Amino acid sequence: MDRIIIDELKKEFIAAANRAYNSKIQTGTGGNISIRVPGEDIMLIKPSGISFTDCTMDNIILTTLDGQVIEGDGKPSREAYLHREIYKLNDEINSIVHCHAPWSIAWSLREKVLDTITQHAKLKLVNQIPVIDIIKPVITEEEIHKILCHYTNNTILKAFLLKGHGIVAVGSKVRDTEYLAELIEETAQISCIDRSM
Repeated sequence: MDRIIIDELKKEFIAAANRAYNSKIQTGTGGNISIRVPGEDIMLIKPSGISFTDCTMDNIILTTLDGQVIEGDGKPSREAYLHREIYKLNDEINSIVHCHAPWSIAWSLREKVLDTITQHAKLKLVNQIPVIDIIKPVITEEEIHKILCHYTNNTILKAFLLKGHGIVAVGSKVRDTEYLAELIEETAQISCIDRSM
């Protein structure tokens, strides 16, 4: 485990977390971000009960994809299981941003998919964003199949909405994954406004 690489990933993590908070796609202590360490079955993830803006070099949790904490105080985010299972699907997925973005949540309560309504969304997202209906506020082993079934034949679903729970975006670089989450929230906002007119 290369300390220089870990520290660089932590800096990228903190920058993405601050951007997500400042863009208001996540407030309070909810949501979570993770980054997989390249070539390792290890990820960095936000601690539970910590705001995106309170993430520091010292409190970001380092854990294996089997759930063993290697470094950091506190507990990993409650959604660590979801992150681990997505990383196990494809080596090209190296970052995940989950946020309780309000327009996306509002859209997910009544719709089954989020269409690429804008030209920018068509260019960046390409496909519709599915809404996955979950029962519990944290993804469990009983419900993970509802998500994993979208990742068939080694395809990478860039993002999905959890009904009543928000955006999950995946990517190779955390900065770009956070940008994707912002785009999805913008698309949901425009879609909600368009539907109300």
